[in-house]
Amino acid sequence: MLDSRGWDEQFLGFQPTTGFASPANQDFKRACDLNELVVTNRDATYYVEMTTDSMVGERIRAGDRLIVDASRKVVSGTLIMAWADGGYRIRRIQLLDHISVLHASHPDYPPIYCHEDGDFQFFGVVTFVFFPPYQPTQDEL
Repeated sequence: MLDSRGWDEQFLGFQPTTGFASPANQDFKRACDLNELVVTNRDATYYVEMTTDSMVGERIRAGDRLIVDASRKVVSGTLIMAWADGGYRIRRIQLLDHISVLHASHPDYPPIYCHEDGDFQFFGVVTFVFFPPYQPTQDEL
């Protein structure tokens, strides 16, 4: 049996179970609003679609949706969205004296070194990543 501890009955409107669902469980108390779950500053938050495989080592692939909050403070090690090296980038930032280094998690993408007077603009901190679950192909079955 599925352990329902940790599930928010208030949010779901019912306790999750296994087996055949009761017809009464088809009525949720309210609709799911992802804004309530992932947005802390509505005016500074937006979503983007990942277009490269530069962060595949972090399980972020092309087509995944990312929530970006421009009001969050950047600290070293944070996953950010920035304009650097002539394009928008999703990278993990390393803050050093007078320089920031943007690291991809794919070996084909070298680090980008951003100097204080260079072509760099911070757009926000990535706070959530949404992606579809893995589905095997016909060849894998």
